[in-house]
This record gives sequence, structure tokens and C-alpha cells, in this order.
Amino acid sequence: MRVVLNGEVAAGEVWRAEIGQGWLIRLVPVAPSAKDFTGWDLVINPAKDSNYPDALLLATPPYSSLSEREIATTFGLRAQDAIAWTPRKFHFLDSDRDLAAARELFKILVGPNPKASRDSAADKKSTGELLSLIEKAAPGEFRVLDAQLATGVADPPAFARQWATQLNRVPHTLVPSKARATPLGELKWIRFSIILWLPLNWKIPAELRPITAKCAQ
Repeated sequence: MRVVLNGEVAAGEVWRAEIGQGWLIRLVPVAPSAKDFTGWDLVINPAKDSNYPDALLLATPPYSSLSEREIATTFGLRAQDAIAWTPRKFHFLDSDRDLAAARELFKILVGPNPKASRDSAADKKSTGELLSLIEKAAPGEFRVLDAQLATGVADPPAFARQWATQLNRVPHTLVPSKARATPLGELKWIRFSIILWLPLNWKIPAELRPITAKCAQ
């Protein structure tokens, strides 16, 4: 079942929407940093469960590197690169049981205090179980429709050059930085569209209307 959500969010603010069965999708400001990162993380969780990691992060690796779930000036991306990287594809776990199981495996493999032993066989087993959960995850897509940003003055990193050349394809407005130009720039505001492919038996809110379409994995 395909549903579409549209929204907008300003720097430092949270956007959220109910997607049914007590679950929420949110855009959450990236964690404060001495490097003055700006932007948002995509998050999906049951409304009563704000624990880390969330159902979208777990199903959208890599976990500690550049990821399609993060629309932000992190990992060397400038504001203009983050906006031009669109659409973005992600996945999310869609059951409480899979979310709980994936969190335990995350702790074992890559959490802040990994429980994994030096036994490669045990590591492979945990990795395989986590990958099996990710393979069952539901897909989604995030697309930037409009943006306000202050451009970064640094050269684009090599991996972002393809996006740097595509900024003119995304509607946007350039605004001045708060004080001075910075290497990464600033993300001030975005308007966006999110597509979620939910299970057929998922009970969606009345305001969300399913759209018949083939799922694009």
C-alpha cells in the first residue's frame, strides 16, 4: 500500500506525522555539534517508543557513515549537496517485534558498547540475522521539493560531485548565512514529499489515502 505525505520544516524544528497503528514518521534536527551541522534525520518509530536506534535507521545502513536517511551537512556534505541529493531511498522495519530484535543485534554488532565477541562465527550469525530483518523492511522515498539554504564555500567532496552539478534541478532560494560564509553552509528550510509502501493490512489514519502503484524497491 503506497501513501504519500507532504510537509515542510525549518532549521531546528521537528516535523511529524502519524502513519497508522500508533507509528510516527519524523524529521528531527541533527544532533548539535561543534561543527555546526544543520539539517534533519528521518526517523520512524512507534509513538510510545522514542528509543535509539529507530526503525528507519536500523533498516537503512550504513549506520556510522553517509546515509540517505540524513538530510544534513554531515560527513562533508555542503548544504547545496544535501539538497541536490534527491530523491533518497530508505527502508524501515514495520513491526514492534522486528524493531526489538534488530535493536538487540545492533547492540551486539555496532552499538556504543558492542557485545560481540571476537568469535567471527558469532558475528556472522548476528550479521545474518540483522540482514534478514532488513530484507523484510518496507521501502520509502524522500524527495526535496523546495529549499532555502546558505551555500557552503568548500569544494564538494569527491563522492558528492554528482549532486553538486544537479542543484539547478531542485527549486531553492539562496539566503545569507547568519554571520559569515562557512565551508558547509546552512540548511534553513525544506519542503518535501515522502512516499511509504506500507503492508497491505496496515491501518492508516483517515487523512492518509492509499495510492495504487507498483512498489519501487
